[in-house]
Amino acid sequence: MNLLELLGLRKPAPADPIFRLKKFYGPQSPYWEAEATFAPLGRVVEVLVSCTRSGAAPGQHSFYRELEARYAEVLAVAHHALSAQPPTLGHEPPTAACLNLVCISVSEAPPTQEWELSFEDPDGIHYSVAFQGWTPARVEISPC
Repeated sequence: MNLLELLGLRKPAPADPIFRLKKFYGPQSPYWEAEATFAPLGRVVEVLVSCTRSGAAPGQHSFYRELEARYAEVLAVAHHALSAQPPTLGHEPPTAACLNLVCISVSEAPPTQEWELSFEDPDGIHYSVAFQGWTPARVEISPC
């Protein structure tokens, strides 16, 4: 608990069964910056959860668990979308093994609303693959 919470000037983050909610941003496009253990990788990743201050919805939890179960398939689809891009920043598309998942953006109603996976590679390139459903909708590539 931080000082503002102790003084009653800010509410603490709500308890959540999956996401460790850290910081709330709002009010126009409200979301929580969070962390969660991502089972397929066995480590913590950053998660951006689009929701109100009250926290994530059950459908967002269900989506996250489904993403964990389907991660091998989704990673292959994301890698294929990245491989279809022309060389960027003087680099060829990365191999799937070089993609390090760093962030998952969970929309208010995934997977029907656009959601996103963000990766980094050892060369310091950042890759974002936005999905509509379970199909890539767009790719962004930039230096870290």
